[in-house]
Amino acid sequence: MKHSIKILTTAALLAAMTLSLWGCGKKKEEIQQAQSKQTIQIPEVTVDLQNPENKVEVSAEEPSKVFDASGQQLSDDQWLMNSKFSKSYIRSLGTGSYTFTYESAVATGTIYLTVTDAEKPNYVFASEIPQTVAFLDALFLPRLVREQDSYQGDYEVSYQLRCAEAAVELLEKPEGFQTEELMSGDYAWTATLKKDGVEHTYTHRFHVQSFDEYLQSNLDTLFFDEQAKSYLTAEEGKFTINTQGNTDIFRYTVSQDVIEKAISAGKTWVVLTIVVDKPYAGDASGENKGSFWMTDSWNKYNIGCNGLIPFRKDLRGTSNSSVVSMSVADGSYIYRMEGDLRLGQFTQSTPLQYFFADGIQCRAELMLYFE
Repeated sequence: MKHSIKILTTAALLAAMTLSLWGCGKKKEEIQQAQSKQTIQIPEVTVDLQNPENKVEVSAEEPSKVFDASGQQLSDDQWLMNSKFSKSYIRSLGTGSYTFTYESAVATGTIYLTVTDAEKPNYVFASEIPQTVAFLDALFLPRLVREQDSYQGDYEVSYQLRCAEAAVELLEKPEGFQTEELMSGDYAWTATLKKDGVEHTYTHRFHVQSFDEYLQSNLDTLFFDEQAKSYLTAEEGKFTINTQGNTDIFRYTVSQDVIEKAISAGKTWVVLTIVVDKPYAGDASGENKGSFWMTDSWNKYNIGCNGLIPFRKDLRGTSNSSVVSMSVADGSYIYRMEGDLRLGQFTQSTPLQYFFADGIQCRAELMLYFE
């Protein structure tokens, strides 16, 4: 019995010694590992809340942990990609200086982080504003919002639209501001906010076209060819048409939008020149038969033009105020049709149209402008 007790005691002592030696060995191994880590110098990191993008100069490939000054380990949402602080975490810290301990399997070091809020607020307009606006178009102007990468505060903003130093009236809406029809000129849309007693302005400048600028930029939608069901293409302000297949009337319709803007711009006359290589007459026989007409769908406005010899008919100031003429220059015959816009009843259903009538077959060059 005593012999058995002695054996058990000896076994217990051996087990205790083994555990003690294993524990000492493990502790020694941990100490050796800690002593084998390289202490690295990490450059200080400074960010501003305007855009707190950052990169700590440590290996992104080496798994790592970071601890704040209280010893609390940063979560995976705070320490990203083994090499950067999340922007939301930086915003939660606020401005100031902070110290962190960095640890990986091979290195340890101290990270010094400074957070500032000294930059101009990173604000942008909520949507794009065009650089050029068509004559007499209305425009929606967006509010100023904090840019998505900025973690600065929210500030109260005031707005103003000016043209030639004159304030323009606006209708305020939840998403922004609506203008009325804008006259030609150079405009400045300005948003102003105050941060720490300092005013910061954000300005977008744009140009509203004059009527003539608007006309030039819309030439390719000015004339609609009713036969081809497509718009005529302008080349250096001129349109070329071919009526060789005409047996009665070819029609070309002028954009109603252009007519309405011309009238709003104070234009009172519309002028079309038709250049051909030979004269035409409605009562002529043979290949020179034909005539040209300007009309609002035969409503109030019907101006005809043809002739074998140069002529001019001036009815300005009368109830049928118009001018029609034909002249010859450099071997070309130039028909000119001038109509008073104030007498026409132009609408989408009764638009301004030019008729190539009486079966006229020709190649012609057209130019349209307003006075």
